[in-house]
Amino acid sequence: LQYIADAFEELLEDHTPNAWAIEGYSYGSVGRKAQLAEVGGVIKLLLANTGTEGIIIAPTRVKKYTGDGRASKEDIRQYIMQEEGIDTHSYDIADAMVIGRIAQAVLSYRATGALPNNRKQAEVIVAEAEKNS
Repeated sequence: LQYIADAFEELLEDHTPNAWAIEGYSYGSVGRKAQLAEVGGVIKLLLANTGTEGIIIAPTRVKKYTGDGRASKEDIRQYIMQEEGIDTHSYDIADAMVIGRIAQAVLSYRATGALPNNRKQAEVIVAEAEKNS
């Protein structure tokens, strides 16, 4: 954990974010939950210590933002391909792009009150804005 903390701190020294967003834990996942939670906690602490605004987005909201609360990783990848015109073969990149879109929309909503016309996306943004305020 110390190695990860040191490496991430070094990254933050060179690239301090204006704001940040990460996906929250998927409690239904199987595998090395404890180890991932420890790493996630280190990353969240270091990000919080930057003093910049941060948003932790629930995995279910990432899915709902794409139009289906039960969307698969492939559905999210297809959404990014259709909406952004980016053909990524990585589910992680597709997830990150949706998380970025949600974060940008939440920050914009907080600043201006503007919401997208898409009802499901608007619901996600309002919920995330309220949860992360």
